[in-house]
Amino acid sequence: MSPIPVAVAPPGSDPGPSSIAEPAPAREPAVAEPSQTVNVAYSAAGDAGYVRLLGSDGTIWQERPFSRNGQTQFVIPPLTSLREMRVVLRVTKGGTVAQSMAGVVVANNRPAVSDTPQIAGDDDPDAAVAANSGANGTFEVLTPTVKSGGSIHVRILSPRNGMRIALSDSQSRELSSVAVGAEANAVTLRAPVVTAPGRYTVVASFTDGFGQESIVQSVTVAP
Repeated sequence: MSPIPVAVAPPGSDPGPSSIAEPAPAREPAVAEPSQTVNVAYSAAGDAGYVRLLGSDGTIWQERPFSRNGQTQFVIPPLTSLREMRVVLRVTKGGTVAQSMAGVVVANNRPAVSDTPQIAGDDDPDAAVAANSGANGTFEVLTPTVKSGGSIHVRILSPRNGMRIALSDSQSRELSSVAVGAEANAVTLRAPVVTAPGRYTVVASFTDGFGQESIVQSVTVAP
């Protein structure tokens, strides 16, 4: 598919040391299939930053470091239904920050694992299987639903360079984290104390041949 352009200037800001190219003419979101590799093209000035592939709920599916060549790639996660994701570009230079995004519509054409796990007690009989599939090949959350304040056990399937496992809430705020040693085959995170069931995200961050990468799996915390 054609590269997804991310070229929208920050609203209400003047061009400065950190900037993203002027807005392009309005266009429809790019369309991609589950598990498809998509190219992202952007034009920005900065010293550091990142490009993220986000779900509609804020889940960070993948992350790449900002590059001055203005190109990167993402693999669309295997989703079960039509939905929109976002490619977010954020660059910094000195004390200035610029951010922009572009939409990607994922049109599913075959059965796959959903990125939206069901809360315990939902009517979907496949909820537990979907949430605990371990399909990412890097780590697996052993129990899709854990008790408030309890332990979230994570099995390491494929150790990576500089790997770190963290738990984030729906606003992408990190609640706890642990570094994964080269020989580790399991780690434990502490679930937050809650009064109502909620979905959280276990995020594995590591360095591969393309730079910094993140892989996620959801978990439900219930009273």
